[in-house]
Amino acid sequence: MSPEEQKLYIRLFQRKRGWFRCSKLEYLKISSNLTPILNSLVQKGFLEGENQLTDLRETLNLIAAPELKLLVKSLHISSKSAGQKGGTKEDTIEAIVSHADNQKHSLEVLKALF
Repeated sequence: MSPEEQKLYIRLFQRKRGWFRCSKLEYLKISSNLTPILNSLVQKGFLEGENQLTDLRETLNLIAAPELKLLVKSLHISSKSAGQKGGTKEDTIEAIVSHADNQKHSLEVLKALF
């Protein structure tokens, strides 16, 4: 493992376990572009890549609330609180999950966002 890979792996290991959006990771002391380092760590089996992300709720939780609202709008999901002012992110996620259960095309739509 390269020194950059080691440093990034340690940083990620120290964080709360879970999924992270690559675009939200920033460790300038390691590199200004973490993508190749992350890809290498995935390839070497130290990290899981987006192909292992199979749970819809887990995927939706990675998406920012404004992006979820756009998704609700593009999927034409009608719900009192989904994507509306005053509605919570959880309300929006619940509406999308419910819609996905009915439509049976859940994760493929979301993977296009990443």
